[in-house]
Amino acid sequence: MTAGGPVEFHPTGAEDADVVLAMEADPDTRPWLGESSRAWHTADGVEHLLAHRDGVLVGFVVLAGPRGTETGTELRRIVVAAEHRGRGHGRAMLRAVLAHVPTGRVWLDVKPGNERALALYAGEGFVVERELPADPRNPDGPVALLVLAREVYSAGSSGSPS
Repeated sequence: MTAGGPVEFHPTGAEDADVVLAMEADPDTRPWLGESSRAWHTADGVEHLLAHRDGVLVGFVVLAGPRGTETGTELRRIVVAAEHRGRGHGRAMLRAVLAHVPTGRVWLDVKPGNERALALYAGEGFVVERELPADPRNPDGPVALLVLAREVYSAGSSGSPS
């Protein structure tokens, strides 16, 4: 069953750290994340947003600007609270993120075994660009990552994602 209202984003404050870390600690979420700490969430250069739908906190997203050789906006993390999964919140959050970011490339990385996330991203027009080799310094151990991306067009531009 899908909830009805639009996703509204609100900046995450220091007082929200415990709830964000609790969402990440869920056993169905934790295996898909890399680092998870207060320091990670307060790093410079990120936009950290709580996602509310119909007045209820359903998750959060973390966005960042270009880094390394990547261009565009990085969707660094999207998490739906365990008690709100299976009701369309993740798709609604992703669509709201795509409407929120500037025109251009949006990219993310995801573990190849995260089939639920891969299906969501593919359904919203993301395509696999390449695979990053396993990094032995990864907090989860050496795990390869897939880089997915898509173009985002603002409401005023011509063209649309394909």
